[in-house]
Amino acid sequence: MNDEISRVATDLAKLTESDCAVVLIGSAARGCRTEHSDIDILLISTEKITSLPLISGYHIKFETEADFMRRLAAGEDFEAWCVRLGVPLVDRAVWSRIKAVAVDVWPRWELKVLHGVRRLLLASQLSEMGDLFAAKEELVFALGHIARGLLLKTGTFPLSRPELAGQVRSLGYVHLADLHERLRIGETPSPEEITLALLYSKKLLVYLDRTTYARIAKDYVKLARVKELKRAQRNGPPNGV
Repeated sequence: MNDEISRVATDLAKLTESDCAVVLIGSAARGCRTEHSDIDILLISTEKITSLPLISGYHIKFETEADFMRRLAAGEDFEAWCVRLGVPLVDRAVWSRIKAVAVDVWPRWELKVLHGVRRLLLASQLSEMGDLFAAKEELVFALGHIARGLLLKTGTFPLSRPELAGQVRSLGYVHLADLHERLRIGETPSPEEITLALLYSKKLLVYLDRTTYARIAKDYVKLARVKELKRAQRNGPPNGV
């Protein structure tokens, strides 16, 4: 591990006097980081840390130990990934406790459908508003959730983001691999490309779990209508009415 990463980890641990752990995650932990990747670091502590530093080239995520264990037990794949593939840089007892009880946890692929649908619906809304860059970013997340859901459902543990394309290609989802990579590292696509990506993402989510897709989409539409009604009520009737 290079000196800079070690120094960042040491500085993060100094943010708390409680039990904590600093863990290298993502592509850097897997040794496959690209020029498009930040260095991802997870800080876990028994106590809440309210202010994290902004460090150029780094993406720092914080969770309390209790929240981490709760999400791990619920079947979230991020926490399972950290336990399985993360590289501890600092451990003041927290990481040892987590590893002692969580080594064999397998994430629930159904949760990836849930997260994927929500990201897709948000991407669709952003596309309708004309914010193609934001729509693209949400689609990257949606397609990532879809890829991980497909892998988990077939018994393959998803690796880091740059490695996902190769994994889903091995399952036969070549278009998914190419689309995810193109959106992840390319320029803002055209409205037509966004529309095609939205349709393809929906097709895969429905394939994974049609019932969950229909339920989340229905709830999303209902919530949007409630928000629109409240907005209309705040604005009041048009002038002259």
